[in-house]
Amino acid sequence: VSVLDHNRQEKVAWEQISNLDNMFHRMIIDKSDNVSLREIMGLVNQKILRYQFLSAQALGDVEDTVRQHLDIIELIEARNAEKLVPLLALHIEESARNVILREINEHLS
Repeated sequence: VSVLDHNRQEKVAWEQISNLDNMFHRMIIDKSDNVSLREIMGLVNQKILRYQFLSAQALGDVEDTVRQHLDIIELIEARNAEKLVPLLALHIEESARNVILREINEHLS
């Protein structure tokens, strides 16, 4: 496999991860009874898509992210807000950290 082919395959994988991540988040929002949340998310969706893609590219541990998503689903189904809120906060913080670290590394390279 040439470097170009490898990079192209890697890009496709990141796009797939980003698309699946977006579908996951959209599913949660669409199932929400919170009309205000759906309206707000509709307005900022393009910016969110960009950050989700950047975060997917900067992932340190894909398995940890998948595990977090599965835990989030489980807590939503159980309607356990007490455990869900801190997990969502951690998930968002890690995603933001991934994007920031990726941006710093790009500027230092």
